[in-house]
Amino acid sequence: MPAPASSRVSKTPSRFRSTTEAEDVVPTKGVASWRREFFEALDLLQSEIKRRFDQSSMETASRREETLLAAAKGSVGTEEDLRSLQLPINIDVSGLHMQMRMLGDLTKDEDFCTVHELAVYMSSLHMQEGSSNTWKISSCCVFPCPSP
Repeated sequence: MPAPASSRVSKTPSRFRSTTEAEDVVPTKGVASWRREFFEALDLLQSEIKRRFDQSSMETASRREETLLAAAKGSVGTEEDLRSLQLPINIDVSGLHMQMRMLGDLTKDEDFCTVHELAVYMSSLHMQEGSSNTWKISSCCVFPCPSP
């Protein structure tokens, strides 16, 4: 990237100076220009990151994921807690609450940090262990299922 055109640092003509001391060097306009561009870019990045991640839908998705991971660790809230997650209308909250308790029983010996890790674990279970229905209902908590 080429340097911005900087103006030449000029000194006051000696006939206008009334001192014999050296003058202070004035920073060139190039340095000030780079500094201004840097902070403008920094402000733009901060505002775009805030705009992208500080959305109400991101907060809702985060709460849904936290609820699912807590259920996988065996900590299931009440049905009222599930209702506060703004779930789709077609989800049976009492059935979901029961499925979340079952999820905690299935995964009590595992430690998950992300929903992806939980999904990989659930997909590795056999059908006899009930992973299909548990994962289908529980995943609707995080990713709304299409209505039938």
